Amino acid sequence: MSNIALITFLAVQLALVVAVYLNLRHRIKRLERKLQDQKRTTIAGSKLATAPSTPTQSHETRTLKFQGGQQLQVNVPPGLSSKPSIFVMGPHKSGTVLFNSIMAKVAHHAGYPTFDLPGSVFRAGLQLSTLINPEEVLSLRGICFLGFRTTGVGGVPMKLESNAKAVAIIRDPRDMLTSLFFSEGKSHSVPESGPLRDELLHRRESMTGVQIDDWILNRAPDNARTIAAWADWIDSQPRGTVRVWRYEDVIFHKAEWIQSVVDWLGWEVSADIVARVADEHDHRPDSEDTSKHIRRVAPGDHKGKLTPETVAELNHLFKDVIHRWGYDSHSLG
Repeated sequence: MSNIALITFLAVQLALVVAVYLNLRHRIKRLERKLQDQKRTTIAGSKLATAPSTPTQSHETRTLKFQGGQQLQVNVPPGLSSKPSIFVMGPHKSGTVLFNSIMAKVAHHAGYPTFDLPGSVFRAGLQLSTLINPEEVLSLRGICFLGFRTTGVGGVPMKLESNAKAVAIIRDPRDMLTSLFFSEGKSHSVPESGPLRDELLHRRESMTGVQIDDWILNRAPDNARTIAAWADWIDSQPRGTVRVWRYEDVIFHKAEWIQSVVDWLGWEVSADIVARVADEHDHRPDSEDTSKHIRRVAPGDHKGKLTPETVAELNHLFKDVIHRWGYDSHSLG
């Protein structure tokens, strides 16, 4: 081997060693950051457990009862008895997956225990509308209740106490309905068992080959009544108990959004934590994937998916809510 060839060979090997070193260094730094985050979480949890106002007992098992005789045992964290309960809410397909994930993280850093009642019921394959004794859990104080995508539990509308708080996200109802088509047809998770599993799978199968405009025009009247009920429920709650954010106003301004939620709830969460949580949840798909739950982030999706005739019908059906929630049918439709 000539000297030039030897030098070239050694240079290539050195470059490979450097590349491996830089890759390992990057991985080590990521691991160190992860361990630091876990350490912060452990410290925060230790402080929470020893705070005078925080219960020190372990999670409590509660039994939920449903129409049809089913029962479900859930483990509920001890609440902060001196604090109000908080409800995280929003209609289906209004950005609730993102909102609930953000609120769970922020509540943790604020020292607020969380519990997802609707999620627990869903994973068991049961329906929240058939729950007989919601007070078994919802009567507890000082818990941030996640996951409410309906305004009622067990078929009865919720009534917030004057000292309770609800943070809600809403969205253009035309975009929500468009998103619901892809969710029910492809991307929404399905429980592993239970009667709800069979119902959701049947819905998905029935949508095979169905055109989006036909499906939306068929579902729109019922959906319009559901969204109108949401608007009525928000307006009927005691003054100062509900704060609403529009998806379109906050989806590209997550840090400001989170900070406004924290400020309204009176939580003490540092700006660094707010920025980090916002960054962790800043998911923006490069292109649309109809098989993914986070399919397309940008507002106004219905305009590119539906015919002008379908949009005009939705403008008519959702006219009242479009006005009440500030969605002008001419500028947005």
